[in-house]
Amino acid sequence: MNSINWFELALLPPNHFYDMADGVTPFPALLRTAHASHCKRCLHGLPGSQTELDASRYDFALLEPNDSKLRFIISQRLGVVFYCLGAMDLLGQLQDQPDNDREMWRQWVWEQHISGESGSGFKPSPFMTPQHPPDEKVQSTKYDSPHLIMSYTALLTLAMLRDDFSNLDRPGLVKFLKSCQKEDGSFSTVPGDGESDLRTLYCAFAISSMVNDWSGIDVDRALTWVASCRTYEGGYGQASFCEAHGEK
Repeated sequence: MNSINWFELALLPPNHFYDMADGVTPFPALLRTAHASHCKRCLHGLPGSQTELDASRYDFALLEPNDSKLRFIISQRLGVVFYCLGAMDLLGQLQDQPDNDREMWRQWVWEQHISGESGSGFKPSPFMTPQHPPDEKVQSTKYDSPHLIMSYTALLTLAMLRDDFSNLDRPGLVKFLKSCQKEDGSFSTVPGDGESDLRTLYCAFAISSMVNDWSGIDVDRALTWVASCRTYEGGYGQASFCEAHGEK
Protein backbone atom coordinates (compact mmCIF):
# COMPACT_ATOMS: atom_id res chain seq x y z
CA MET A 1 0.00 0.00 0.00
CA ASN A 2 1.40 3.38 -0.99
CA SER A 3 1.78 6.16 1.54
CA ILE A 4 -0.23 9.29 0.87
CA ASN A 5 1.70 11.89 -1.11
CA TRP A 6 -0.12 15.04 -0.05
CA PHE A 7 1.58 17.18 -2.70
CA GLU A 8 0.50 14.72 -5.38
CA LEU A 9 -2.99 14.65 -3.89
CA ALA A 10 -3.27 18.45 -4.07
CA LEU A 11 -2.33 18.41 -7.76
CA LEU A 12 -4.74 15.73 -8.89
CA PRO A 13 -5.62 16.17 -12.57
CA PRO A 14 -9.31 16.43 -13.57
CA ASN A 15 -11.32 13.19 -13.54
CA HIS A 16 -8.82 11.41 -11.28
CA PHE A 17 -8.89 10.23 -7.69
CA TYR A 18 -6.31 8.96 -5.19
CA ASP A 19 -6.37 5.24 -4.48
CA MET A 20 -4.43 4.02 -1.41
CA ALA A 21 -3.17 0.98 -3.33
CA ASP A 22 -2.60 2.35 -6.81
CA GLY A 23 -2.01 6.06 -6.25
CA VAL A 24 -3.46 8.54 -8.74
CA THR A 25 -6.09 6.71 -10.76
CA PRO A 26 -8.45 7.94 -13.49
CA PHE A 27 -12.16 7.64 -12.90
CA PRO A 28 -13.76 4.84 -14.92
CA ALA A 29 -15.80 5.87 -17.95
CA LEU A 30 -19.42 6.69 -17.17
CA LEU A 31 -21.68 3.99 -18.56
CA ARG A 32 -24.39 6.32 -19.83
CA THR A 33 -26.53 3.71 -21.53
CA ALA A 34 -26.39 1.39 -18.50
CA HIS A 35 -27.35 4.22 -16.11
CA ALA A 36 -30.23 5.23 -18.39
CA SER A 37 -31.39 1.61 -18.59
CA HIS A 38 -31.40 1.37 -14.79
CA CYS A 39 -33.49 4.55 -14.55
CA LYS A 40 -35.96 3.21 -17.09
CA ARG A 41 -36.15 -0.06 -15.20
CA CYS A 42 -37.04 1.86 -12.02
CA LEU A 43 -39.93 3.52 -13.85
CA HIS A 44 -41.49 0.07 -14.22
CA GLY A 45 -40.63 -1.24 -10.76
CA LEU A 46 -38.21 -0.36 -7.99
CA PRO A 47 -35.63 -2.82 -6.64
CA GLY A 48 -36.64 -4.45 -3.37
CA SER A 49 -34.22 -2.29 -1.39
CA GLN A 50 -35.88 0.90 -2.65
CA THR A 51 -39.59 0.10 -2.48
CA GLU A 52 -39.99 2.18 0.68
CA LEU A 53 -39.62 5.26 -1.54
CA ASP A 54 -43.04 4.41 -2.95
CA ALA A 55 -45.18 3.94 0.12
CA SER A 56 -48.36 4.47 -1.97
CA ARG A 57 -50.41 4.63 1.16
CA TYR A 58 -51.54 6.94 3.90
CA ASP A 59 -50.75 5.81 7.43
CA PHE A 60 -53.97 6.39 9.35
CA ALA A 61 -52.45 4.61 12.34
CA LEU A 62 -50.75 7.90 13.18
CA LEU A 63 -54.09 9.52 13.92
CA GLU A 64 -54.55 10.22 17.60
CA PRO A 65 -57.97 9.99 19.27
CA ASN A 66 -59.83 13.30 18.91
CA ASP A 67 -56.99 14.67 16.78
CA SER A 68 -58.45 16.96 14.13
CA LYS A 69 -55.28 17.03 12.06
CA LEU A 70 -54.66 14.34 9.51
CA ARG A 71 -51.10 13.07 9.73
CA PHE A 72 -50.01 10.90 6.91
CA ILE A 73 -47.11 9.36 5.07
CA ILE A 74 -47.20 10.30 1.42
CA SER A 75 -46.06 8.31 -1.53
CA GLN A 76 -43.04 9.71 -3.34
CA ARG A 77 -43.86 8.05 -6.66
CA LEU A 78 -43.92 11.33 -8.57
CA GLY A 79 -40.55 12.17 -7.06
CA VAL A 80 -39.14 8.82 -8.20
CA VAL A 81 -40.37 9.53 -11.73
CA PHE A 82 -38.73 12.97 -11.63
CA TYR A 83 -35.35 11.61 -10.57
CA CYS A 84 -35.42 8.78 -13.11
CA LEU A 85 -36.36 11.00 -16.03
CA GLY A 86 -34.07 13.77 -14.79
CA ALA A 87 -31.10 11.41 -14.76
CA MET A 88 -31.95 10.21 -18.26
CA ASP A 89 -32.17 13.81 -19.43
CA LEU A 90 -28.78 14.70 -17.89
CA LEU A 91 -27.26 11.68 -19.61
CA GLY A 92 -28.66 12.83 -22.95
CA GLN A 93 -30.81 9.71 -23.23
CA LEU A 94 -34.35 10.97 -22.59
CA GLN A 95 -35.11 12.35 -26.04
CA ASP A 96 -33.79 9.12 -27.58
CA GLN A 97 -36.51 7.07 -25.87
CA PRO A 98 -39.42 5.84 -28.03
CA ASP A 99 -42.15 8.44 -28.60
CA ASN A 100 -44.82 6.19 -27.09
CA ASP A 101 -42.79 5.81 -23.87
CA ARG A 102 -42.30 9.56 -23.48
CA GLU A 103 -45.97 10.18 -24.18
CA MET A 104 -46.98 7.52 -21.64
CA TRP A 105 -44.80 9.16 -18.98
CA ARG A 106 -46.19 12.60 -19.82
CA GLN A 107 -49.79 11.40 -19.58
CA TRP A 108 -49.10 9.68 -16.26
CA VAL A 109 -47.82 12.94 -14.77
CA TRP A 110 -50.93 14.78 -15.97
CA GLU A 111 -53.11 12.12 -14.36
CA GLN A 112 -51.77 13.35 -10.99
CA HIS A 113 -53.11 16.86 -11.69
CA ILE A 114 -55.95 17.48 -9.28
CA SER A 115 -58.22 20.36 -8.21
CA GLY A 116 -60.18 21.20 -5.07
CA GLU A 117 -61.26 23.98 -2.76
CA SER A 118 -57.59 24.84 -2.03
CA GLY A 119 -56.72 25.19 -5.70
CA SER A 120 -55.02 22.83 -8.10
CA GLY A 121 -51.66 21.12 -8.33
CA PHE A 122 -50.16 17.65 -8.48
CA LYS A 123 -50.60 14.83 -6.00
CA PRO A 124 -47.78 12.40 -5.16
CA SER A 125 -49.41 9.28 -6.63
CA PRO A 126 -52.77 7.89 -7.85
CA PHE A 127 -53.31 5.85 -4.68
CA MET A 128 -56.36 7.72 -3.32
CA THR A 129 -57.91 8.77 -6.65
CA PRO A 130 -59.27 6.53 -9.42
CA GLN A 131 -57.51 6.81 -12.76
CA HIS A 132 -58.91 9.46 -15.07
CA PRO A 133 -58.16 11.00 -18.47
CA PRO A 134 -55.53 13.77 -18.40
CA ASP A 135 -58.08 16.37 -19.55
CA GLU A 136 -60.60 15.51 -16.80
CA LYS A 137 -60.51 17.66 -13.68
CA VAL A 138 -60.67 15.56 -10.53
CA GLN A 139 -61.83 17.11 -7.27
CA SER A 140 -59.41 16.56 -4.43
CA THR A 141 -60.26 15.85 -0.80
CA LYS A 142 -58.35 16.61 2.39
CA TYR A 143 -56.98 13.07 2.15
CA ASP A 144 -55.73 13.54 -1.41
CA SER A 145 -54.83 17.18 -1.91
CA PRO A 146 -52.19 18.69 -4.20
CA HIS A 147 -48.68 18.66 -2.76
CA LEU A 148 -46.30 21.60 -3.12
CA ILE A 149 -43.04 19.69 -3.60
CA MET A 150 -44.65 17.16 -5.93
CA SER A 151 -46.20 20.00 -7.97
CA TYR A 152 -42.70 21.40 -8.40
CA THR A 153 -41.27 18.05 -9.51
CA ALA A 154 -44.25 17.46 -11.82
CA LEU A 155 -43.70 20.75 -13.67
CA LEU A 156 -39.98 20.03 -14.03
CA THR A 157 -40.75 16.54 -15.32
CA LEU A 158 -43.25 17.88 -17.85
CA ALA A 159 -40.70 20.46 -19.00
CA MET A 160 -38.12 17.70 -19.57
CA LEU A 161 -40.74 15.86 -21.62
CA ARG A 162 -41.25 19.04 -23.67
CA ASP A 163 -44.84 19.59 -22.54
CA ASP A 164 -46.31 23.05 -23.25
CA PHE A 165 -48.31 23.27 -19.96
CA SER A 166 -51.50 23.82 -21.97
CA ASN A 167 -53.46 21.55 -19.59
CA LEU A 168 -52.27 23.43 -16.52
CA ASP A 169 -54.92 25.15 -14.40
CA ARG A 170 -52.89 28.30 -13.81
CA PRO A 171 -55.47 30.20 -11.71
CA GLY A 172 -55.96 27.08 -9.60
CA LEU A 173 -52.21 26.72 -9.13
CA VAL A 174 -51.96 30.33 -7.96
CA LYS A 175 -54.77 29.67 -5.49
CA PHE A 176 -52.95 26.56 -4.25
CA LEU A 177 -49.74 28.51 -3.61
CA LYS A 178 -51.71 31.09 -1.65
CA SER A 179 -53.31 28.37 0.46
CA CYS A 180 -49.89 26.91 1.29
CA GLN A 181 -48.28 30.17 2.45
CA LYS A 182 -48.38 30.56 6.23
CA GLU A 183 -48.71 33.71 8.31
CA ASP A 184 -44.95 33.89 8.92
CA GLY A 185 -44.27 33.81 5.15
CA SER A 186 -43.13 30.18 4.92
CA PHE A 187 -44.92 27.46 2.95
CA SER A 188 -46.37 24.11 3.98
CA THR A 189 -46.36 21.09 1.68
CA VAL A 190 -50.17 20.87 1.74
CA PRO A 191 -52.66 23.59 2.67
CA GLY A 192 -52.66 24.15 6.41
CA ASP A 193 -50.37 21.23 7.34
CA GLY A 194 -47.20 19.36 6.50
CA GLU A 195 -43.52 20.25 6.46
CA SER A 196 -42.53 23.90 6.31
CA ASP A 197 -38.94 24.95 5.61
CA LEU A 198 -36.72 26.64 3.03
CA ARG A 199 -37.17 23.73 0.63
CA THR A 200 -40.92 24.25 0.37
CA LEU A 201 -40.44 28.00 -0.04
CA TYR A 202 -37.96 27.32 -2.83
CA CYS A 203 -40.50 25.08 -4.57
CA ALA A 204 -43.16 27.80 -4.37
CA PHE A 205 -40.76 30.38 -5.83
CA ALA A 206 -39.64 27.97 -8.58
CA ILE A 207 -43.23 27.19 -9.56
CA SER A 208 -44.04 30.90 -9.77
CA SER A 209 -41.00 31.43 -11.98
CA MET A 210 -41.84 28.48 -14.26
CA VAL A 211 -45.39 29.72 -14.91
CA ASN A 212 -44.30 33.39 -14.87
CA ASP A 213 -46.95 34.34 -12.30
CA TRP A 214 -46.01 35.60 -8.83
CA SER A 215 -49.50 36.59 -7.76
CA GLY A 216 -49.83 33.48 -5.57
CA ILE A 217 -47.01 34.56 -3.24
CA ASP A 218 -46.62 37.39 -0.76
CA VAL A 219 -42.97 37.86 -1.71
CA ASP A 220 -42.14 40.44 0.97
CA ARG A 221 -43.49 38.20 3.72
CA ALA A 222 -41.61 35.22 2.29
CA LEU A 223 -38.32 37.12 2.12
CA THR A 224 -38.77 38.27 5.71
CA TRP A 225 -39.06 34.62 6.74
CA VAL A 226 -35.96 33.72 4.69
CA ALA A 227 -34.05 36.44 6.55
CA SER A 228 -35.13 34.87 9.86
CA CYS A 229 -33.39 31.64 8.81
CA ARG A 230 -30.00 33.35 8.56
CA THR A 231 -27.63 32.27 11.35
CA TYR A 232 -24.70 33.91 13.10
CA GLU A 233 -22.27 32.00 10.84
CA GLY A 234 -23.69 33.77 7.81
CA GLY A 235 -25.42 30.67 6.44
CA TYR A 236 -29.07 29.65 6.44
CA GLY A 237 -30.85 26.99 8.45
CA GLN A 238 -33.73 24.84 7.34
CA ALA A 239 -36.07 27.09 9.31
CA SER A 240 -35.86 29.90 11.86
CA PHE A 241 -33.46 29.19 14.77
CA CYS A 242 -31.96 26.11 13.02
CA GLU A 243 -28.27 25.50 12.38
CA ALA A 244 -26.89 26.50 9.00
CA HIS A 245 -26.69 23.94 6.19
CA GLY A 246 -24.69 24.09 2.98
CA GLU A 247 -27.66 22.79 0.98
CA LYS A 248 -29.79 25.78 1.98
